[in-house]
Parts: sequence; structure tokens; C-alpha cells
Amino acid sequence: MIAPLLLALSAQGGIAAFAEAGDTIYPDNGDFVKALTFTSLTDYAVDGETYAFADGNTVLVYGEGNLTQYEFEEKVEKLDYSDGILYYSTVSGTFTLPDSEKAEYQFGEEIDLLRHNGFIYDLNDGELTAYNSDTHEHTPFEGVYSDLKIYGEKLYALGGNVLYSIDGAEATEISLEYADFTATQKICIGNSPAELKKTSLKFVEVEAGTYMTEVDLTSLDGDFFNAGKTLKTEEKITALFLCNTGNASIIAIGDTSYILLQSKTKETEVECYVEKEFDNATVIGNRIYATPYVIIGTSSVSNAAGMIVSVLNKLEYDGVLGSAFYEVMYMTEDKTTHVGYVADGFLTEYIIEDNNDPNIIPDPGHSEKNNTKTVVLILIVVILVLIAVGYLLYIATSDKRKKNKKQQEKIPEDKT
Repeated sequence: MIAPLLLALSAQGGIAAFAEAGDTIYPDNGDFVKALTFTSLTDYAVDGETYAFADGNTVLVYGEGNLTQYEFEEKVEKLDYSDGILYYSTVSGTFTLPDSEKAEYQFGEEIDLLRHNGFIYDLNDGELTAYNSDTHEHTPFEGVYSDLKIYGEKLYALGGNVLYSIDGAEATEISLEYADFTATQKICIGNSPAELKKTSLKFVEVEAGTYMTEVDLTSLDGDFFNAGKTLKTEEKITALFLCNTGNASIIAIGDTSYILLQSKTKETEVECYVEKEFDNATVIGNRIYATPYVIIGTSSVSNAAGMIVSVLNKLEYDGVLGSAFYEVMYMTEDKTTHVGYVADGFLTEYIIEDNNDPNIIPDPGHSEKNNTKTVVLILIVVILVLIAVGYLLYIATSDKRKKNKKQQEKIPEDKT
């Protein structure tokens, strides 16, 4: 099973530099995980496991490992959650997120002295002290603190650009990590256009916890892949191997192709062969593919229509192959034979003449003009079409005759 991760925005602008056009370089798993840090943290708000931070002109909302960033023209001064709604204020007024609708909301006053879970907390000019009501002990916290708040049953405070959770006389830094997929938007194509056209039938096992990014293989004429969303595998999965390029592998699952670290894949054996219906056939589609994956990038023959091929195997693998495929052997104009793949529905059974060996690849120049069955079938179709046309003409002229007869009946006789 593959679990999607939402696109996350980096508080620090993401990866500082992208790879230049050249070899394919896919990021390591650790490169996707970022620690959330701030430069000018002014306020915060908490709603369960969701955190919101005001950092200059930016509001960042963190939840379930994902980070959403909102930019404003003015500095954000206040944040607060109330009944699941996030409010923020600037010099222009108070608004809600994510819709930025203007709102009437009264932010609470700053708290300098409060009682919580048997302790009395005193915040005075940045110095925070906890007084234990049972032991009568005073414990000062190290550092400078501000913005003492209670959300739910928890007490929080800011210490510079860090959010702390206060429990008794201890302050624990809240460390938040998120996935930043910015680097996947600049993955070099490398030598993948040539590698995708090399004949291959391999399957790989992808490690659990692996990041992989959707890539569009229909257009590979630029420097970088056209990348989609990035996923993280929850458990081991099996995929069709397409090619290696740089430090990466390109794989396919169903109709979708992905790029990932080559080190996260391992070749595996699968049972994908089923009984084939015929030994020889004619290609009725335009292409033969280097791998059982239908995309322009994997096309090895682009003018295959009418080509006579020998069918070696039929492949089916639900959930991995997008459809059934035939593994075929074909002959090119230079009289060399090659192996390729044709999707189910793009072959028609070839009728072999009695004096031909069915195990020999038929001549690509073979003509079926003398095929009696085909000729008879065509004649029957032509006769049926002529009958249908004649019937339509009869109906049309019949209606016209009836109309003329009625008009003649209405003309009065000339009695002069």
C-alpha cells in the first residue's frame, strides 16, 4: 500500500540549490525531512496536534507532518485558535485562515500569572518561575520567555524562536518535522530517454518507507522530469522496472511511473505468465514497446501496424501491469529479430498457411490477398451495405410517391 504525503512548503525556502542539468540525482530519504525553525517568531496558536506560527509576514500551519505556508504583505501580530478556527491579525484588522475573511474576534490579554496543575507560574520581564503549591518550592526556568498560554490541558510558552511545552517545573522544546519535496521539481532526465528504449522485463521490490515521485514519461525533451506528487511507501511493494538513470530507478505501478533511489529497489521474481491464445499474430496498433508499459518513452517500434510477429508469452499481473501484454519476437527491415511487448487488444491472430512451420516467424512482407475467408467476409459486408442503401432509397421514394398522390387528389377537375 502506498500512503500519499501532501506537498509541504519549507519555512526556509526549501532546498537551497538544485542540481544542474546532467546526471539524474534523486534526493536521499533524509533530504526530505526538515526541522521547522523560525527567524522572527512573534506568536503561536495550538489546536490539538495542529500548530500555527506567526513568523514576520508569514503564518505557518503544521499538522500530521505537513506544513502549509501563507504569505501576507503586512506583519502578522497575533494568532489564536477558537472552536477550530484560526484567527490572525495585522494592522489592517483580524481575519480567518485559510480564507482570509475579515472577522470580529477579541484576542485574549497576555498572561503574567496563572495557576495550572498544582503550580503557579509567574512571568515577569521574560523570567519565568514555577511555584509548587504542595512543596512550596520556587523553580526558575533558564532563558527568556514570553506568550504564556493554555490550550486544552497543556501550557505553552515561547523562548526566543522556539515553542516550549511547560509541565510542572520543566520546559520541553517542541520539535516539529515535516516533508519538503521541493527538490523533486528539479530532477535531471539524464540518460533515461535512451535507457527506456532498451528491452527489459524485470520486476523490483521497493523498500518500506521509501520516497518516490511521479514522473511524466510522455515528454522527455527538456532537462528535467515533469514531476508530480511524492509518495512514501508504508510497506514493501512490487513494481515493474523500466530503467536506471544516475542514482535513480524508474518504475511503473499500473499506469503510473515513478522515480526513486536505485538503492531502495531490489530485483524480484514474480509469476506473471499466463496461457497465450495464439503463436503468431499481426500487430494492429502502431507501436511495439521495450517493456510492458505503454508510453512514448518506452516505444521501440513506432510503425508496427501490419507487422507479423511470433508470440512468445502472455503476461498478466494485476495491480502492477496496467493491462495484459504479449511478449513478441519481430523482424526488422535489416532481417534481425528483436523482442518487444504489445498491449492486449493490439494483436490479431494470424492464419498460417498449411505448408508453413508455425514456429518460424512469418515473412513481414506476407500478403493476405488470397485469403478466401477474408474475401468472402468482405463480399458479405458489401452486399449487406448495398441492401441497406437500397432499402433506404425505397423508403425515401415511397414517401415521395405518396405525397405526390395526395397532392393530385386535392386538385379540382377542370369542368370548362
